[in-house]
Amino acid sequence: MGDKRPYQAFGQWLKTARQDVHLIQKELATAMGFEVSIVQKVEQGQRRPSTAFIQRLAQVLQIPPEGIPAVDRLQATNVHIPRRGRLPGPGPLFSGSYLPLHPNPLFTGRDAELRQLARAFTRGTAVCVGQTVAATGLGGIGKTQLAVEFAHRYGRYFPGGVFWLNFAEPEAVANEVARCGRAEHLNLSPGYEQMPLAQQMALVRRAWQEPIPRLLIFDNCETEALFDQWRPTTGGCHILLTSRCQRWDPTLAVNHLIVGTLTRPASVTLLRQFVPEIAEEAATAIAATLDDLPLALHLAGSYLSLYGDSVPPDSYLAQLNGHGRLAHPSLQTGTRSPTRHEMHVANTFALSYDRLDTAVPVDRLAQQLLARAARFAPGEPIPPALLLATVEGEITGPQEASQALVRLEHLGLMTTGAGGVIRLHQLVAEFVQAVDRDEAAQTAVEATLMRLTSQCNEMRNLYPARNWQGQLRHVTAVAQSRADTTAAQLCQTFGWHLWICGDYQEAQMILETALKLCREVYGHLHPETAVTLNQLGRCCLPLTQLAAGRRYHEEALATQQQLYGEQHSLVAAAHNELALILQELAEYTAARSHLETAVHIRQQTLGPDHPDTGFSCLCLSLQLRLEGDYETARQWGTEALRIAETALGSDHPDTARALNALGLIYGDLGDLAKARSYFTCASHIRERVLGKEHNDTLSTKNNLNEILILDGHYHEALPALEQVLIVCERQYGPNHFRVAQTCRLLGTLFIELGDLDRAFAYLQRALSVYETTYGINNPALGNTLNYLGELHRRRGEWTQASDVLYRSLAIREEKKGAGHVDTAVTLAYLGHLLVDMGELETAQAHLERARTTLTHSLPENHLLLARNSQVSGCLMLARGEPEAARRYFAQALHVREQSLGPDHPHTRESQQSLNHLPA
Repeated sequence: MGDKRPYQAFGQWLKTARQDVHLIQKELATAMGFEVSIVQKVEQGQRRPSTAFIQRLAQVLQIPPEGIPAVDRLQATNVHIPRRGRLPGPGPLFSGSYLPLHPNPLFTGRDAELRQLARAFTRGTAVCVGQTVAATGLGGIGKTQLAVEFAHRYGRYFPGGVFWLNFAEPEAVANEVARCGRAEHLNLSPGYEQMPLAQQMALVRRAWQEPIPRLLIFDNCETEALFDQWRPTTGGCHILLTSRCQRWDPTLAVNHLIVGTLTRPASVTLLRQFVPEIAEEAATAIAATLDDLPLALHLAGSYLSLYGDSVPPDSYLAQLNGHGRLAHPSLQTGTRSPTRHEMHVANTFALSYDRLDTAVPVDRLAQQLLARAARFAPGEPIPPALLLATVEGEITGPQEASQALVRLEHLGLMTTGAGGVIRLHQLVAEFVQAVDRDEAAQTAVEATLMRLTSQCNEMRNLYPARNWQGQLRHVTAVAQSRADTTAAQLCQTFGWHLWICGDYQEAQMILETALKLCREVYGHLHPETAVTLNQLGRCCLPLTQLAAGRRYHEEALATQQQLYGEQHSLVAAAHNELALILQELAEYTAARSHLETAVHIRQQTLGPDHPDTGFSCLCLSLQLRLEGDYETARQWGTEALRIAETALGSDHPDTARALNALGLIYGDLGDLAKARSYFTCASHIRERVLGKEHNDTLSTKNNLNEILILDGHYHEALPALEQVLIVCERQYGPNHFRVAQTCRLLGTLFIELGDLDRAFAYLQRALSVYETTYGINNPALGNTLNYLGELHRRRGEWTQASDVLYRSLAIREEKKGAGHVDTAVTLAYLGHLLVDMGELETAQAHLERARTTLTHSLPENHLLLARNSQVSGCLMLARGEPEAARRYFAQALHVREQSLGPDHPHTRESQQSLNHLPA
């Protein structure tokens, strides 16, 4: 059914007009000579006004009949506007419209913004009453061009017409408004042009209060007061305003559309509309250099289309990057502007910048913040707290800081993105640096980044600094060219941050630069040089550049000793770091000596409860573990955990390190449940604090996976290990020791699953990486060689198994000693092989020797002893001594049931061995 009140729009207009002259319905009817019921029905939309009604109404209201809106036109208040599907093309506007700017045939890349504007002006599919949308953003971003395009594409859906008003000069807005009432537009009254300006404005503003939908475009409306002064208070007008101001008082009911830079593909398309033959790579590079700013791209495209023969794109790009982008002639003049704006990028920014009045405290602070923001990485997000920290001494309170930031947003010089981060366009940053050469800004930015990052480094809290890592990288790179003390300190701070994050290769590069600068500005014999040497040595450890790491740490130790003597905490640190390298080189005696010295010095100089003392205790614990002294290692590890939890808290990376170490020790002691508990706790901390893909996190995950394999949870360990391998390969490449460790565990797992071909592939890969990383005689190869030997034994490949296991035995006897647990483990593997080969005497000698070491070093219910008992049972059975075999199998079964449970494959192995013995 149709609308029962088809003339309601005219009735609404009549009611407003009557009330404006302070008449009630009866008074109006009397003055017109009509019954009051007729006036009532017209106002209620139940009756169409006759020609006589309109003529008499005009006389009473003292306006010409043509000044009364046509009924048919006012009926069109429920116009449908497309919000989806293809964008409408440019089309004719309703008669009377005023739109002085033509469609731009080069317009591109704003489809999403056009649809967003269409949605903002409608409810459902109909134009809704009195909507205001502000298209805001930086000068040169294309706000006016967007408004022009929207008007040409969607203006046909506003039956009251489209009216363009230039608000750039506030004192001229009255004339802009008055123009709308002229005969060629609203045609409000005969002799309109001769009326006083005030009367013209009154007539226009009254017309704007009609319910018919009109689109008013307030171009360059930069203040809330100006907008509030001229917006209609009622009626069907909709306002699209363009402004640099990105914050509007919510009481003004302005919907925001922040206009950003073009997407990179749209930027390339725009350039190609000027220069169709430009290569994709060159267009992309130019767009990136201009940070996708439409005005700059338009000017660049115009320049290339004019001078492309003499200045090809590559040369143009080099010129832009060589002497400052904004200084290039192409960005200072161009062809005609489709929006009649100045075609000069720097001058466009200056319109906003020059509105800062340094005599006003808030503007002065805003200018300081802008100068500092320009020294950060252009285009990179800046956490607001970081920016404000650069002017701490200038801020009297948080309200002043907030007002200064809002001021910059109002001027369109700065934008705020998701999470409150601040962004400065690259060209704006270059403009600010050119007009504000305040060296204090650069100094403040560098000092703030160093101070805040150093605080994070000291607490090994990587996440706050990760929020500004890109900024730190940029500022450090800029400072390097100066080769001064600040540059050296920035490199040192940034390099250490990267080390904490696990970005070892980049950390090494930055720290190498730091070392070069330290030697230049401080000299070789200086504390900062020694600290940087230690940091570089630490990078070498996870990168397995052991020889280089040793050199760095030895030089650092010698420098510290020469500077401070023997009893100093920094000397202790150098001892500690050198020891960690020596551990990897299997020089255990020297490593232990350095660690004992470090513990002693730190206990004396820092105290027994200092975190650094705890770290040395932890390193000594791990050294004792390598030597096979698990009980003493456990005691030192427990002490290290106590210190870390007390001094640093339960969620600190050093606490996780101590938990991880204790997990290793309890695993060595055969307490799989405790080991799993420690690894799980350490893994949770490291994931939270360091991230899921940090090297330390991956290390703990592998330790936990090894416990899962020992505990028989093969199908739980398999996907976890495969995921770790993917991450390690992506993070470190195929030849990293963490990749080798993961491959070794996967090989072990597939041996247990009986998939010997896959096991062999993983173990061979692990061995190759270990040999490349550590050399062919490092103890790190031992476990991999043992499992390879076991794999060959299961395949019946006796010669290969023997070669591999005797190689492992030789390495372990040389590096760890004949009485070490690891040596005993290899002897047990050899014993098992020799039993299968029938060399029973040699097998028994190896197994007895292994049992002596294991019994001396491990608890009596340890799984390694159970394995030795199981193999010894096989030996006794091969020698025809079933009762001796029974005793050994029973011992193995007892330990395995206690440690692994009745359903573990190894427990079932021992049970089956007992079951198959003759009664």
